[in-house]
Amino acid sequence: MKGNNAFVLLGLALLLPGCDATARRRLDPGLFLLAPSEAGFEASMTQEVSFERGTTRFDSTALVEVSTTEVVLVGLSPFGTRMLSLRWDGEKLIEERDRSIPKGLALKLILRDVQLASWPAAAVQAALPGPAWNLQDTGSERTLLKDGEAVVRIRYGGADRLHSDLEFEHLGLGYRMKIHTLQESEEGE
Repeated sequence: MKGNNAFVLLGLALLLPGCDATARRRLDPGLFLLAPSEAGFEASMTQEVSFERGTTRFDSTALVEVSTTEVVLVGLSPFGTRMLSLRWDGEKLIEERDRSIPKGLALKLILRDVQLASWPAAAVQAALPGPAWNLQDTGSERTLLKDGEAVVRIRYGGADRLHSDLEFEHLGLGYRMKIHTLQESEEGE
């Protein structure tokens, strides 16, 4: 199985209903999605996701498939229950959610953050909402800036981003996630 650091921000489902919409617009680049074909990779993986915001902590498992024609994300609870699924073909987003996830929550945010971390920097930069937003991308870190101030910081655990763990920190909204992509030998254990 190929690894890549795409992930489901299932913990985001617990966070965003309490966030002020005006603050989100100011501290977040907004809702945009990139075409699956712009990913530059194909992968199918299982990932462990640890989400933290303040004293709130949530662990989940994410199943992710990326091809040139679609992205499929499935978020599982710690007990293995499917909480959400997203299917994006570049034109239409199909969402399914557990009843416990508020209908007003834009699950599109989860896929957007997957793309911030995993899609090529040039594709992400082209989708950002205007000149105030900029993406800096170095070997082991990617930083999304607004007016020169860091809003999102992504740290990759190694030079090979496709196989390394990552830490995703949204400084603007105050949450952090650690993502561990399971290798084939780890999946059945």
